[in-house]
Amino acid sequence: MVGASLYHATSATLSTLADYQLIGRIEHFRSLLHDLYIIKEIEAWPKLFETMLGDSQDVIIFRRPGLAPFIA
Repeated sequence: MVGASLYHATSATLSTLADYQLIGRIEHFRSLLHDLYIIKEIEAWPKLFETMLGDSQDVIIFRRPGLAPFIA
């Protein structure tokens, strides 16, 4: 019973931490798009921004509604 309780607490904590990390990354890219770069620049150099994404475990797609993604 103690093991199950510890497992549940650890699982919930790791899930919350992952959520916070994802939110932080989204805010980072939101600020890049808002303050530093315009969509035309990102479309011109997609590989540069793909390398900024970092971890291959994340799935992030940048696209305009109704158009193909310019970063996937």
